[in-house]
Amino acid sequence: DYIGWTSHQADTFFSDAHTGLDINLGSVRSPFCPEMGEAIEQLLPGLPKATAVGVDFLRRETRAEARMFRRWGADVLSYNLVPEVALAQEMNMCYAGLVTISGYAADRSQPEPMGEVRASLSTTVQMLPAFVEMVTHVRRCDCGA
Repeated sequence: DYIGWTSHQADTFFSDAHTGLDINLGSVRSPFCPEMGEAIEQLLPGLPKATAVGVDFLRRETRAEARMFRRWGADVLSYNLVPEVALAQEMNMCYAGLVTISGYAADRSQPEPMGEVRASLSTTVQMLPAFVEMVTHVRRCDCGA
């Protein structure tokens, strides 16, 4: 799941009422496509599920914000998840989130885990072709897209 905490990016296509897009404001569905999520789980077994807080890019959180996000239930901070996930939903597109960790929260004193970052990124890059192959064959899933 995710928490949207961005303020400098458009998070809807519907600021102009004449878009011609059909939106059902009454529906609530999972923000992420379960079939894409299942493909990621098959390719990266044991991958933990997490709640991400999406923030504006190029500004690190303060120590107080990091504590607040943790109290909200956020596990990771992401620059590349919000508003993309909401925009994909508006366009009825399947969407999945895969976060690669690149550092610790501002209120933690651990050093940046560069070896872990490189290994995680390498694993992710290696699985992408197989992921694309798997989801290319999904014609219509149950996520509502």
